[in-house]
Amino acid sequence: MCKRIVVGHDGTAEGRDAIALGGAIARATGAPISLIHVFSPMLIPIAGMTDRRTLRRLAEQGLRAERRRFAPDATVHTITDSSTPRGIRHHAERWQADLVVIGSARHTEVGHTRAGRHGRQLFWDAPFPVAVARRGLADEGCELRSITVGYEGGPESERALRCAVDLATSSGAKLKLLSVIEHHPHALGPLIGPLHHDPKAALEEQRQLWLERAQARVYELGIEATTEVVIGDPGHRLQEASHDTDLMVIGSRRWGTLARIVSGSVGETLTGNAGCSIVVVPRPARARKHTATLKRSAAAS
Repeated sequence: MCKRIVVGHDGTAEGRDAIALGGAIARATGAPISLIHVFSPMLIPIAGMTDRRTLRRLAEQGLRAERRRFAPDATVHTITDSSTPRGIRHHAERWQADLVVIGSARHTEVGHTRAGRHGRQLFWDAPFPVAVARRGLADEGCELRSITVGYEGGPESERALRCAVDLATSSGAKLKLLSVIEHHPHALGPLIGPLHHDPKAALEEQRQLWLERAQARVYELGIEATTEVVIGDPGHRLQEASHDTDLMVIGSRRWGTLARIVSGSVGETLTGNAGCSIVVVPRPARARKHTATLKRSAAAS
């Protein structure tokens, strides 16, 4: 995780937040960092419009100014592409990036994180983790003091956990595993065993089981971390918890393309309005066998 970082900057305050977050992660992990600005080519020169050479020069000047403040060791690149997400993705793939950092949607409220149109386009089918920076980081100063990971034991959350552990270990941040049991009875699936007459007792039994499993995983990994299991809507409970941490790491949707990001309802809720910066991690390729097992279990039930 984080051997190479790419940060997209569009000259806005939100792009500056992305550089602040990327710079903080680069300092913690020692990973090389690349700052890029993507601008659309002018196929037909228009009178009164700034020419492409001038646009490139201005973009480079802006990147160098932000580099001096947040990421002195970064390289800067200007890319011409009619699609910003495509330009970022192609550069990240050529650079073999392990993490891409972008800013929140334009005019996001300070203190909140919200993925915009370009961010959602970049999320779809991305082969690398994508981080969205909280609005206001550049002005407040970015410190990774606490990291929360959404964890439920599947391959997707296991990969998110490995990412969170790497970041917490590198930065010295406190790590928390947060599991959410969906309150809908059918969401418990075959793990609940025989039906209980008391749904509340069944949920509490399941909560204790999940808590024991999370604690066992922490012990198995030999890491320092707190664990918490709550009951409710996963997206909204993670959204609530995002206001009490500096960074939240989640896995891709379970039923998605292998080794790619496919944002499900939980990811959509969280990236729609979170209180901290977010990292979404792609599905692991080895999830194929586990996914087939889950499908067979679902069909049998």
